[in-house]
This record gives sequence, C-alpha cells and structure tokens, in this order.
Amino acid sequence: LGIDETRVGGLVSLFGFIMGPAILAAGFATDAIDKRWVIVVGGGVMTGSMVVLALARRYGQALLGVLLLSGGWSVLVNVTNVLTAPALQGTHSPAFAFNLLNVFFGLGALVTPLLSAGLIRQAGYTAGLVALALLILPPAAIALHVQHDSLDPAIGMIAGARDLLGNPMVWLLGIALCFYGPLESSVAAWATTYLSDQGL
Repeated sequence: LGIDETRVGGLVSLFGFIMGPAILAAGFATDAIDKRWVIVVGGGVMTGSMVVLALARRYGQALLGVLLLSGGWSVLVNVTNVLTAPALQGTHSPAFAFNLLNVFFGLGALVTPLLSAGLIRQAGYTAGLVALALLILPPAAIALHVQHDSLDPAIGMIAGARDLLGNPMVWLLGIALCFYGPLESSVAAWATTYLSDQGL
C-alpha cells in the first residue's frame, strides 16, 4: 500500500473503533436468531474481509477490509463466547469451559501468525491471504450440521437489560476490558516496530 506508520495506526484504531458497536449488534443477533447462522455470517464476513485485504491496492480498500474484519471477528467472538458453557454443560463447570476456550484462543494467537508468515513468504501476499481466508470457512460449514438445544434462540433478550446494567460486576469487567483491549492491540501492532528500533 505504500503507507506510513500513521496510517497503519489508523487501520489498527479502526478495528477497535468498530469492534464495540459490532459486538453490541452481534449480541442482539446472537440472542434473536439461530446461532448457527450467526457463525456462518461471521465466518463469511471474515473470509470476505481477508479477500478484500489480499486484493487491496489503496488505503481506502484496506480500510474497508479492516472494517469487515472487525465486524466478522466481533460476530464470531460473541457467538462462540455464548456457546462455550452450554457446549460442555453437564460435564464441566462454565469456568472450565471458558478456560478451555481461551487455551484454543491463545494457541491460535501463537501459531497462526507463525504459519501465516511462512505461508505468505512461500505463496506471496495475495495468495497467502486468500488461502488463510479459506481456512475460516470450514467452521462455518460445520456449524450448519450442529444440532443442540443450546443453539435455540433466547427468549426475552431485552427484558433483563436493566438488571444487567445495574450489576456492579458487569461494570467491573467492562472497565477491565476497556483498559485491557487497547493494551493488547497496541502491543500487538507496535511490538515489531519497537523491537526494530531497539536493533532486534
């Protein structure tokens, strides 16, 4: 794209800016419709975003790709969080279920960039990103064949909103995430630049 670090920062900031409203909208969608289709839509949007980024040759196109990436990611993270505890219901506690989910999340965060770098080095940027985009589709296809009571739409999704917003634990966790999220994205985005500046 031939852009400077300020514009790279703009792409990173756009991802975070869109994430908040996208997760809120995804939450209503997850409650209102068949959760399998939420996974399919989220996977489809993420796949599309990767293709847009692979083909982007101008900054505006990259912005669109990041916008779609943030939206698709928000949908997927929302529905997977909702389905984690019911997936292991009756065999393990919700804490165990979420910890197990985060093990996979952490494993993906470690392995995916390494594999992506190797793939892009071998196949080239465009082909590499398209190949990565196609890896997002199998979970969406598998989701269509899952039959489970926990996937049924929830009833009365807005009825408890007042109780939820009045719960101090919700605010505590929200504040923690408000500070954690930018820290995570900043470290992820600027670690390479910082280490390069230090001669590493």
